[in-house]
Order: sequence, then C-alpha cells, then structure tokens
Amino acid sequence: MDLYLSNTLTGKKEKFVANKANEVGIYSCGPTVYWNQHIGHMYAYVQWDVLVRTLRFIGYKVKWVMNVTDVGHMTSDEDTGLDKMEKGAKREGISVWDVANKYIDQFKDSMKLLGITPPDILCRATENIPEQIQLNQKIEKNKFAYLTKKGLVYDTGKFSDYSKFGDLNLAEMKSGEDVEVDNEKKLSWDFFLWAINPNHIMKWESPWGEGYPGWHIECTAMSTKYLGENFDIHTGGVEHIKVHHTNEIAQGFAAFGMRTANYWLHNGWLTGEGGEKMSKSLGNYVTAQDLVKKGILKKQGVTKGVKYVMTKD
Repeated sequence: MDLYLSNTLTGKKEKFVANKANEVGIYSCGPTVYWNQHIGHMYAYVQWDVLVRTLRFIGYKVKWVMNVTDVGHMTSDEDTGLDKMEKGAKREGISVWDVANKYIDQFKDSMKLLGITPPDILCRATENIPEQIQLNQKIEKNKFAYLTKKGLVYDTGKFSDYSKFGDLNLAEMKSGEDVEVDNEKKLSWDFFLWAINPNHIMKWESPWGEGYPGWHIECTAMSTKYLGENFDIHTGGVEHIKVHHTNEIAQGFAAFGMRTANYWLHNGWLTGEGGEKMSKSLGNYVTAQDLVKKGILKKQGVTKGVKYVMTKD
C-alpha cells in the first residue's frame, strides 16, 4: 500500500520510501515543559499519532521518538528573550526541576485523555547533555562553529544552503540587527550551540565553559542518538520551519555531511472561528483537562482502560 507525504523539504507530495524495508524511524519535536500543554499543542501530537498508526497499519515496524525540552531556553525561537524554565519557576515559586516534572506529567496525562499513543521513546534534554556536547564538538571539529565570549556559535556562512529550507531572506535578517552588538556573531542569524552562562540556574560543565546547550542542538543530538544519522521522518509545527528545523538541518550537514531526515512534515495551528491561533500569549487556550471538567470530553468504559470521547456539544 503506497503512502504519500507532503514533504516540506521539497515542497511536494511524495511517495514515501523508507530507508529500511518494513521499518520506519520518526522523530517528533515535543513540548517545552514550563507550562500546561493546551489542545493547540496537543493537536500536533494527534496528527503524528495518526501517522504512526497508519504506518503500523500498513505493516511497518515504527520507532517513534519524541523529545521533552526541560532545559532552560529563550522564549523566542532565536537566541533572545527570557528563559522559559526560569520564567515558569518564578511564576509558581518552585524549582525549575519541579516545573519540568509537573508539566511532563500534565503532558502525559493530556496524551492519555486524548487517546494519543505514547511515543516509543520520550527523551528529556537534561538526560542527554553529554550527547549534545559531543555533537557540538563534532561540529566544531568540522569547522562549522566559532567561540565568542558568550558561547559556541554555529557559523552559517559555512553552510551555503542555510536559507533554502525555510526560504529565508537573509538580506532582511541582516538589516534587522546590528551584527557587532550581537555577541560577536559574524552574522546576526548565526545561532548558539552552547551558551556560556555560569549564573544560569540550569547549567553544566563543557569544553567551552559552564552553561547550557542551544535549543536546536538537543533535537539533532537525540534524534540521531535513537534513530541514526539519517532517518525517515522528522515532524514539527509550521513555526519550526524558519528557525528550529532550518538550524537542525544546518547542524546535520555540519556533523554528518547530510540531512538527518528524509521527510520533514509540519502541522498547522489549531485556530478559532476568527482564524486566531490558540496560544498562551493570547490567553485563549484550553487544556484537555479543562475539556474533562467542562464535560466536553467524557469517559466511556471499555474493556482495556478508559476511553474518552468528544460530546456533540
């Protein structure tokens, strides 16, 4: 049975061909666990669960890997803004580690309530720091990185195809920032592989100084750890295309000389009647737990466990 996928990499709907006969490796960008995951977030995992179920129904043996970002990073996809984990800790008056554990549990509960099959591997960024350091060392050894006072930075000037995946207008990006002020970066869109910050709450020792890994490196490190240097499918939201996945592709070429995934799939956003995106910043979000409390998502007894169904309302 043939399966066709819309591949962001080529901009085309393509017949799916696995690297290995009857086996598929899938990596999905998972949640950042500093706050509740609402159904706008969970909408993505419903879609990728359907993909996994379809592949298994066809006859493939699927290995589904998903990360959990429990390392402090910036509130934007770039290297700017407030740290998400520290923001969550200050909001609730608990440690960043307790924040992570609390919202990992909420994410797992949301998957259960919505009937989403758990991934085969749910890996935490904080438990894979050595792998991220090792990958950064490889990128540095291959001369795709340089060191500034604030960290190890990916040298996008060494990767000629950097702008292709996200169809980026680098001229506009360059005019948007002062490169000289931007932490000694050669180009304003060069990004951190490791941030040196001994005052950061979540920090580790590294060859470049005490600090924490860049957000993008965790996905490249963990996807290749569990699925190999080249695997079948990488999934994420459309918001990941221009920054996160663009940078993942750049890291793959720097470390391995190739893209880590063959098919890059992206889900859209869950929107309201007016087309407004569900988001925490807009305050228009609803969690799976809220749906249960409101009686919109109801329990039904089944032979194995508990099944939840949406009411007609």
